[in-house]
Amino acid sequence: MPRIFGGDYIMRKRMAGLFLIGMLMWSTVGVSALDNETGLFRDVTEMDWFYPHLAELQKHNTFSGLGNSTFGPDFFITVGDFAILLEKSVSFVNEMNGPFSETLDYIEPSEIASSFVAESTYIGDAAHPLTRYNAAKMMTFLTGSNTGADYEQFIPLIHDYELIPETYQDAVLEAYGKGLLSGYPDGTFKGEEFVTRAEAAIMVSKLIHEDRRSDLLEKVSAHETSLLEDNDIRTRLIETALEYQGVPYRWGGTSPSGFDSSGFIWYVFRENGIDIPRVSFDIYRFGDPINQDDLKPGDLVFFEGYRPGPSHGSIYIGDGQFVHSPSTGKTITIDSLSDPAYWGPKWYGAVRII
Repeated sequence: MPRIFGGDYIMRKRMAGLFLIGMLMWSTVGVSALDNETGLFRDVTEMDWFYPHLAELQKHNTFSGLGNSTFGPDFFITVGDFAILLEKSVSFVNEMNGPFSETLDYIEPSEIASSFVAESTYIGDAAHPLTRYNAAKMMTFLTGSNTGADYEQFIPLIHDYELIPETYQDAVLEAYGKGLLSGYPDGTFKGEEFVTRAEAAIMVSKLIHEDRRSDLLEKVSAHETSLLEDNDIRTRLIETALEYQGVPYRWGGTSPSGFDSSGFIWYVFRENGIDIPRVSFDIYRFGDPINQDDLKPGDLVFFEGYRPGPSHGSIYIGDGQFVHSPSTGKTITIDSLSDPAYWGPKWYGAVRII
């Protein structure tokens, strides 16, 4: 029978456990009162973010501790342990017949995990810490696929989707679609990160209780609405800017009687309810830098004008063109980024405000 934990790993785990136990012994009596109240583990309280999910799993005695009545919420869970947790948790749910039928009391985690490994070459060794990628693989393997489900609609919610290896993309999208997994607050999935025991409790709780799953369809709808609003704002910015074609350049100007380059940008954005700095250098620092290939109408393009740096600003209107207030003696007009004589060589950079 293969061993589940390597010597170094179990030693680190034991050392961390000893440290945790020592900290608990040092803790105040108030913690013990919470332990008695929750009836779970000495290092878990009702205030913990994962508590409702863990408490639900413990009703079925599916998630064991690390010893000495501790749970170790921040410890990583292995592929093998997660496989056992999955099987124990779904075995009592009639509509979810797991792929295992053995008596779990007489089976090693490696044997259970091997069932997943047999189905997929991407899971890896049972003794390895579980990654979020593998968690998605294992959970969606248990639930089965929904023919015809449109999981690609969740791609916009995963900001690092392009970094997800192709072998995991379907599983991650399906896990999102079924509400089993969701991303971090910044919108990334970070599939290579290891799963803690606390996170595993939440994942499995969502797997067996549909009412605990994340409703990401609402986020998809909100994202689509946001895109529409974003496009609408960009359209309004361009329409506003083009209204002032022919207005003369005036140094320091910020009104339709005359604009300088940054004054024109500032006025157009203000007319659409968006507050930005007044001076070109400050506007450039205020926005998010983008590449020329990523330009959208409404983004801002800067050139080296009367002095080095982003001293001359303009509003990109699409098709390689921008509208701006050029210089003394000229009026607000449209020019091209590909102008080889002047604006092309003067390019400095671009930023996005919206």
